[in-house]
Amino acid sequence: MTVTSADPRLETMLRNVGDLTFRRRIVTIIDYLQITDDDVIFDAGCGEGFYVMVLSHLTQARIVAMDGNPKLIDNAKRWVGDTPRVTWHVRDLIDLPFPDNTFSKMICSEVLEHLPDPVATLRELRRVLKDDGVLAITVPNHRYPFLFDPLN
Repeated sequence: MTVTSADPRLETMLRNVGDLTFRRRIVTIIDYLQITDDDVIFDAGCGEGFYVMVLSHLTQARIVAMDGNPKLIDNAKRWVGDTPRVTWHVRDLIDLPFPDNTFSKMICSEVLEHLPDPVATLRELRRVLKDDGVLAITVPNHRYPFLFDPLN
C-alpha cells in the first residue's frame, strides 16, 4: 500500500501544525515519494525527526535518520519513541557510511543551505540512492514567504 496525504492518520498528526508552509511541505513530500512498506527511507538532516515520526506511524518501511547535531537526534529519539524500524546516526552528510544503492526513498528538507559543501552532499546522496529511487529536496526561496505563503 502506498502512503498518501489522503491517509486520515496524517491529518490527525498535522492537526496542530500551525506553520502552513511546513504543513504543505510535509504533505507534498509524502505524496511525491509514494512510500510503500517495502521502502528503505533515508532522512538526511532529520533534525528533531518530524518526518521520521510521521513516516514511522504511516508505514512499516525501514527508516534511517541522520543529523550532525547530537542534541537534535536525542530530541528526535524522544519524540519518535523506540521502534526497531528506525535507526539513528549522528554524522555529517558529506561521507555516508552506506553502500551504493542503499535507499529507495530519501528526504533532504531544508538542509542543503546549512552545509559547507552542498554539491558534495548531493553527490553522496545520489551514490546511496537506488537507480530507481526518489529523492525529495526542499530549500528556502529568497522570495519566501510572499510568493509561496502570503498568510505567513
